[in-house]
Amino acid sequence: MRKICISYILYMIITAIVPIKHTSTRVPGKNFRVMNSNPLFFYIINTLLQVEEINNIIIDTNSETIFEEVPKLFKDNMDKIVLYERPRHLCPCDTPVNELLLNVIKDLKLDSDYYLQTHVTNPLLRKETISESINKLLQNKSEYECLFSAKTRYARYYDKDGNDMNHNRFKLIPIQELDPIYEENSCIYIFTIVMYIIIRIH
Repeated sequence: MRKICISYILYMIITAIVPIKHTSTRVPGKNFRVMNSNPLFFYIINTLLQVEEINNIIIDTNSETIFEEVPKLFKDNMDKIVLYERPRHLCPCDTPVNELLLNVIKDLKLDSDYYLQTHVTNPLLRKETISESINKLLQNKSEYECLFSAKTRYARYYDKDGNDMNHNRFKLIPIQELDPIYEENSCIYIFTIVMYIIIRIH
């Protein structure tokens, strides 16, 4: 798989964007909680640095802690990391991630072929998984312009009004025979700026 895609990689720029806000609503201070001697944000940055297909990493943040600690923790890799100060109007907790991504791309005048977005709350995400995802998209780039990670769910689901979604309650076939439901898991998003703008417009 690597050899098939290497010619693509050589001519493409892939930028990773990691939003890290200072405050968290549901779990206070979650991005900075210590896990195995390191703050949570350390792990996804460390993993991205090991992905050979990724050219640079943009950290979009409003946290002084990030500005202070990242250069210390990754002092040998700061040529690949950009710390971007999130504008005040985008700091509220209810700001859609879409707006954060578009702002970073526009404000930094990025011109990458692909953008990969992930979250600090993915400390166990492996570099192999990220590389495989990038290569899978590049191998199929004539058919697809974006990729996201998801979980496959085989279960009986109902909508907010109690209606059957993927099954017939009067014919309870084994759940493994149901049409699967795919749950986006917020681990990996890969997209082009053109595709992103099209999605945003619609």
